[in-house]
Amino acid sequence: MNLKKLMIFCLLTVFLSQSAYAAMGAPAEIHIEQVSVTLPEINVYLRAGEALDMSRAVAFLGGEPLTVEGARLFDPGEGVFYIFLVDVSGSILERQTQAIKEALRSFAAAKGKNDRIALIAFGDKTDIFLDGTETDAGVIRAGIDLLHRNAPLTYFYEAINYTVDFSAVRGADYPNRRIAVVISDGGDDTAGGRVTREEAAARLTGGNLPFYGFGLQRRDVKNQLLNKEDLDDFGELVRLSQGKVSGTVFDNDAESGNIGEKLMSFRDYIEDFSVLSLKGASNIASGRTETLSIQLGDGEPIEIPVRPDQAKAIKDTAAPGIISVEQISTPKNTVRVRFSESLRGAGDSDLAAAIKEYVTVTDRTGDVMALPAVVYSAGAEEEYPYCDMTFDVGMYSGAYSVSFRGLTDQSFEKNPLTEAAQPFTYGGRPAYLRPFDQLGRFWWLFLILAIFAALGISYFILRNRKDRIMAEDKPGFGDMAQPRSAALLITDAWGGAKRVHIEISQGFFVGRDGNNNMCFDDEHMSRQHFIIEAEGDGFYLTDLESTNGTLLNGVQIIGRRQLQPNDMIQAGQEKFVFLGGW
Repeated sequence: MNLKKLMIFCLLTVFLSQSAYAAMGAPAEIHIEQVSVTLPEINVYLRAGEALDMSRAVAFLGGEPLTVEGARLFDPGEGVFYIFLVDVSGSILERQTQAIKEALRSFAAAKGKNDRIALIAFGDKTDIFLDGTETDAGVIRAGIDLLHRNAPLTYFYEAINYTVDFSAVRGADYPNRRIAVVISDGGDDTAGGRVTREEAAARLTGGNLPFYGFGLQRRDVKNQLLNKEDLDDFGELVRLSQGKVSGTVFDNDAESGNIGEKLMSFRDYIEDFSVLSLKGASNIASGRTETLSIQLGDGEPIEIPVRPDQAKAIKDTAAPGIISVEQISTPKNTVRVRFSESLRGAGDSDLAAAIKEYVTVTDRTGDVMALPAVVYSAGAEEEYPYCDMTFDVGMYSGAYSVSFRGLTDQSFEKNPLTEAAQPFTYGGRPAYLRPFDQLGRFWWLFLILAIFAALGISYFILRNRKDRIMAEDKPGFGDMAQPRSAALLITDAWGGAKRVHIEISQGFFVGRDGNNNMCFDDEHMSRQHFIIEAEGDGFYLTDLESTNGTLLNGVQIIGRRQLQPNDMIQAGQEKFVFLGGW
């Protein structure tokens, strides 16, 4: 019998899909193959009909809603971890084993860059020939070449149990998508095995590892099928893995083709999947079996058992922050604070009742504002979670700041929310009404009194304005036999001008103090600002180390300067034009 005839025996039994292995066409129904859970991210590998509207997908994990981030075609560049489980018991013919080895060599030679291949042989024991760490083509081929028939018995159920555990302990350096491919004639010597069929069925149901089966027929000389019951049981058992929700078909009767061609067709089938990306509220894994419920379009929800593992969760290193603080119109007198992510305890009654203890709002003077009501929302109505703070009706327009303490995000790491104060502007009652509000209900009476007081002060200022410039004939600080006279044109801060004649003995002092020869009620002047002295035929100006200085013709003087007619002196807010002396 030639090799071609030998390979006819290799029958592709079933895939966990709704199509028979011979067609491998587009499925008429939804087939969910596998769920990869690395919280908060969840990827669902599936095949669905062309009419399915993925944009209408909704999903829940343990009853909590998940965010549907979108659907995409599976990228073969992401890689697939293929775990081949090959029967090497005595019921398998040698020519069948050789055909399987040749098919695996071809499959491995065509594998993608990121694909991994494990090879496990089972009979009365389980042997690992490749564990998936091998990347060199020569090493992988050598591992396949070691495959040989060496066992009188078949412990298929025990091999299933082993394979589920084998996949579970592979770390994040393996592809997320993992597939078990069983090549067997379906027989099992249960009496000598350590795992029963019921136990194997339980592992397939909850193991989150899809099994695809290639059935090997045994025929007698009359071409009668000898292992139909074994293949039927094999098909029923494999159907219990992740594809149980999709109505898969296990085909034991097709005889065309060879195992090598069927494995290559199988690869094309595996790559023709879509990925539905979901995201949870946090990376906290329960560690227990939960129900992942997915509804696509108008179809019935599909429920899949998954077990989120904290060790596989994506670490959260980003601390939550405040995105914005803004006043909203509804409810009235309310400010909304938006956060970058949900806070720890969001939705819990204890946080809703005690959140006022974690927030402080202060005005520009540092006074802490009272918050009659605080409401926290995890963001059901908006893109981001937010906190609504309602203030008293007496809030005034101006600058405020808000800060939180003792709050964290909902991650396993409990990253703290920044406690830095966040400024914001509030548009409320005009700030000038604050004093009147503080006076109580009779504020109008105080307003009337204030108006009368202002009018009285204004009258007093206007009445005495004409006396603001005081040229007083005060005695000098010594006697001169012949005092000198001079004239000044003085302009005050309000623009009023007055010509003044002065008598100078030893010196004429000008400043704010009443003991000067001339004094001004001007806070910009020093108590003694400058002095004018007569000496010989001239007059001299000296700054008395005043605080704001003395200007002569616009230039600040240092030391003593002789005055000329029409020189302008400036001190404080007053200007003096020296008109000359005699």
